[in-house]
Amino acid sequence: MQFDGVDDRVTGPVLPLSTQFTYELWVNRTADNNQYQTFISDANRGYGQAMFSLYVDGGNRDCPGVTDQFVYYQAAGKLTICSGVTATLNTWYHVAVSRDAAGTFRFFVDGILRVTITNAQAPASSNGNLTLGRAGSYEGEYFAGRLDEVRISNVAVYTANFTPPTTRLTATANTVLLYHLDEGSGQNVTDSSGNNRHGVLGTNNTVQATDPVWILDSPVALPN
Repeated sequence: MQFDGVDDRVTGPVLPLSTQFTYELWVNRTADNNQYQTFISDANRGYGQAMFSLYVDGGNRDCPGVTDQFVYYQAAGKLTICSGVTATLNTWYHVAVSRDAAGTFRFFVDGILRVTITNAQAPASSNGNLTLGRAGSYEGEYFAGRLDEVRISNVAVYTANFTPPTTRLTATANTVLLYHLDEGSGQNVTDSSGNNRHGVLGTNNTVQATDPVWILDSPVALPN
């Protein structure tokens, strides 16, 4: 799915709190506006709550050194974790962050463990909507690029280096939400986890200027 970086988004539901988690998806940034570019988040309207946000630190406001890094943020403790990996334009990356029962946080890019933090603070719940393409219910930080295969789990799926999946992700008993983003048309994004946490393009089921665009480009093998 292609987002324009101006107003495009996919709007999903309010998520239940998970203190153990894995957030993962494929990300391809196609334009640099020198601003924060948040590709998945559940921040609320005022950004005072955010169970999580994953974004590109355009302009290096939060992460000095390596430019345009992938970053994780949660409102609890104002925890900001820099990956050290640049989101190079027009390149697909598999991004995954996890926190296990012992409070160990891990940040993976392309299956490589980039950051480990022990005793990482647990996130707090947010009443913002899960949103792709911008910072949750907050009106800003739009993302210009492509997203695919979004999966949220309530367990640490990855704890060591792994090979990023190049086929469609599957749901397990620990899957909270799974968007394949391969519908190809229409206004709805189907949650394949079985939990019915479906999303819509833009803000509702009607065609809007805020709708992202279905595209065929994908880092994984498409179903026949």
